[in-house]
Amino acid sequence: MSDAKRVYRETEIDPFLDEGVVPIEAQCPYFGVCGGCHLQHLPYDAQLQVKTRRVSHAFKAAGVELPLPDRIRGMDDPWSYRNKVDFSTRIFGGVMRLGFSHFGSGRVVETEACAIASHSINEALGGFRRAFPEHPRLKRKIHSLILRSGNGDTEAVALYHTRLKDHAELEALTGEARGFAPRLKGGGFVNKKRMSAFGDIELSETLSGIEYRYSLGSFFQANPEQTARLVEEVLAWADPQPADRVLDLYSGVGLFTLQLASRVAQVVALEDSPSSCADASANTERLGLSNVLVLKGQVEARLPVVLATDRLPDLAVLDPPRSGCAPEVLETLISSRIPRLVYVSCDPRSLAGDAALLIHGGYRLAGLSLVDMFPQTLHVECVASFIRSTC
Repeated sequence: MSDAKRVYRETEIDPFLDEGVVPIEAQCPYFGVCGGCHLQHLPYDAQLQVKTRRVSHAFKAAGVELPLPDRIRGMDDPWSYRNKVDFSTRIFGGVMRLGFSHFGSGRVVETEACAIASHSINEALGGFRRAFPEHPRLKRKIHSLILRSGNGDTEAVALYHTRLKDHAELEALTGEARGFAPRLKGGGFVNKKRMSAFGDIELSETLSGIEYRYSLGSFFQANPEQTARLVEEVLAWADPQPADRVLDLYSGVGLFTLQLASRVAQVVALEDSPSSCADASANTERLGLSNVLVLKGQVEARLPVVLATDRLPDLAVLDPPRSGCAPEVLETLISSRIPRLVYVSCDPRSLAGDAALLIHGGYRLAGLSLVDMFPQTLHVECVASFIRSTC
């Protein structure tokens, strides 16, 4: 184990463990040097304990008194779940190698397989490791290789971060890798802000009976099994009613929008990413949802306009980036007095800070649940329910 990782464990993990928890042998041979996983040395129930207590600590540090969260939803099998992995590249022995960043340094740990990545991604990784030696022109031209899987882990696609804008060369590489990895169905790279693609690069997942289709460059949650549980938690806290008008802020490809649309009168979705916005609109049209309006633009700019043009929404669902909501968004929500908010966050610290502001602005924290989207790591997804005070 690297010194940096040992210090990290002593400060970020051990204080939240019960005494007497016995470490276990890590399943992955790279644990201790790879910067990806933090908790493989702990039994899974102890991992959930650490995450729950870290969330409670973050809220207390922000001045929000919170008992332990209402619940945390873990996985039956906390391995082979990730549907997106970003592999770094390096040249070793004259050959392109793929791996992860070394914890605490800029070096790359060459990786044959990732224990938390999907089977399709590990198969594709093996294909590229065998294909790269046949393409020496690509040395030092590819910065990283993002592999994504979908459709129930039956397919994979590749996204190249590269300075080489040679469609033929990268198409040949993809074809070579596909010969070793049958589930790899295509790849692409961004050229002048447009995707240059070869093969089929559309991805899909079916959650709670709804098929989501999304582009290679669009965001989608990294753990399909737990994403279904995340949707369940959001719907449970939201308690959508047939007459409700709902805002879905930072809506992505429509993860919550599509689930809410069949339960409420109207959903207005705001999203800044062009590809995610296009995917959300396409999903809405494909499913024949006439009560959904997808608007492109920054939430802080579009939200005041939306609130000024129609009746007050009954509910807002927020799923902002890791840094949390922009201050203008919180100010607008507080001044609008929307009765119910459901806030989804992948960072307990930013959520706790935003929660303190919402509470100061007249909301109360009605409940908080956790979904373990990233077993073996310290990351956890939070779902918080806020109710507008009547006084």
